[in-house]
Amino acid sequence: MDIDVKINCRNFSFSVKEIQEFLELICKNPVRYKQESCDILEKLNKGENLTDYDKDILRAIYFLHNEEVKDSMVKEGLWKVIGCRCEAEKRKKELKNEAKRFGKYRYEKDKGWLGVYAEDKVKKYFQGIGIPFETWQGRKEEFKNWTDSINGYDIKVGNLTIDIKCATEPHYVEITPKVNVENEKPKDVYIATKFFDDGCLYLIGYFLHKEITKYPQTRKYGAKYYQVKLYDARCINDLLEKLKNQDEA
Repeated sequence: MDIDVKINCRNFSFSVKEIQEFLELICKNPVRYKQESCDILEKLNKGENLTDYDKDILRAIYFLHNEEVKDSMVKEGLWKVIGCRCEAEKRKKELKNEAKRFGKYRYEKDKGWLGVYAEDKVKKYFQGIGIPFETWQGRKEEFKNWTDSINGYDIKVGNLTIDIKCATEPHYVEITPKVNVENEKPKDVYIATKFFDDGCLYLIGYFLHKEITKYPQTRKYGAKYYQVKLYDARCINDLLEKLKNQDEA
């Protein structure tokens, strides 16, 4: 019997034996979800059924650690490689100075400078495929003050406001929009990017505002945020097509 592992808009099917062999490898390494991998492996070895929680964790494990999944997503054009950490490191001083403008925690705690880099690379990707956009800097009349602007959208395509989010560490499986910001200043679309352990920055997919607010909330560095799972993201190609058509209309 095969087990389905859904990553974004792509469904992968693996035999129980294939999953067992993969989880055995994970259990031998000090990586995120090691204990969960061992627990699921034990159930499979005993012939037990996996719970919905187990299946969701399995998705996270394959999302983070399975090279076959990552290679397939890129090869099929469902994920886009748009940057690399080595390039970001070369611009670290510049990016850190930019991150400081968005708050002390962005600079010191969550490597916000990598988020600034991701935003820049998404903009360049849009430019490269011919999707014109405006930034909040170009529409200052919409914002009453600096706080309004940094909590507003990153780019705007036609009437759609877009926020660009980045999972800055290889072991992250979530983007983390702040609860108070997104409730007070919702954006239409949230683009999800991520750095994997190969050092590359991937354009993963996107979420709608109504989708991110359904996720559990937690608090870190003083602010509540939504724990939005990256492997749930919609297909980025659908958004790109919509943005191109919107501009033509």
